Amino acid sequence: LNWLSVRPQSAGGNQGESKPQLAIAELALSDGRVHFVDQLPLKGFRADLTGIRVSVTKFAMPQQEPALVDAALQTGFGESVVVNGSLALAPLASEGNVTASNVQLAKYEPYYADLILYTLAQGIAEVSTRYSVRQAPEGMQASLSQLNRGLHSLRLRKRGERQDFLRVKTAQINDGAVDVNRLLLTVGGFSTSDGFLNVIREPDGGLNGEGRSPSSLIR
Repeated sequence: LNWLSVRPQSAGGNQGESKPQLAIAELALSDGRVHFVDQLPLKGFRADLTGIRVSVTKFAMPQQEPALVDAALQTGFGESVVVNGSLALAPLASEGNVTASNVQLAKYEPYYADLILYTLAQGIAEVSTRYSVRQAPEGMQASLSQLNRGLHSLRLRKRGERQDFLRVKTAQINDGAVDVNRLLLTVGGFSTSDGFLNVIREPDGGLNGEGRSPSSLIR
């Protein structure tokens, strides 16, 4: 919809007609709440987002420079997310920093349950990264850099088993990078401590850690 088409034309045509302009020093939202329900996963997913805060400064149309965006929120799971970045509209582009704290990985099982053989009984993640998203002639381009991710109290258990397959007290990825379009992950450093791996040779000769898809398993 081109809203300019509803404007009346001047008798002299478009000669000398000025284009509409908009400038906002700051646009702010505080203490917002969202109740999110996703019924697409098999078991569904629900989350409450609270304390939503969004601040947009230096927004103008047409843009001479990108606007600045500062956003933060908490979830009902005790998590927090902070985003600081820039936003350009034509062409669409954004870059900045994202920090996610106390992410309860087990709560998001509906999204990965069909992809792995294991139940994530416990696991907390801390993530910080720079991001870049831009509209290019060949399509959207997205990447992450300076990616740091910490995992705490990670426990994986194969479905149908009573014992944990993997336990890790702490694990850390440092200075990582992700090229989303090429599905390429580069890790600058990886460290872990106090790990436990339970390897069992099963009656068919296979190992309990083999396989990637749970499609043949019934929970």
